[in-house]
Amino acid sequence: MKVLFAEHFKRQLKKLKKKYPRVKEDLLSIIEIFNPKNEISIGRSIYKIRIPSKDMRKGKSGGFRTYIYFYVKKDLLVPLCIYAKSD
Repeated sequence: MKVLFAEHFKRQLKKLKKKYPRVKEDLLSIIEIFNPKNEISIGRSIYKIRIPSKDMRKGKSGGFRTYIYFYVKKDLLVPLCIYAKSD
């Protein structure tokens, strides 16, 4: 599965990394095991994913949220946005 990071997503990730240094590790670990059947679909191949944070220690409910577009034909993941739930 290929992952394509948009510039908007990279900027959001960079801002979060200042406050939460391990956010990139958390994100990549979830993307590696992404399965559309186990995630929340919000329509049109876009999924909402809850990501636990190693920096916050609150589990999935207090961690990060990301929206990912899954293009089935090319087996491509495109993260659209990411934010900390606490912000």
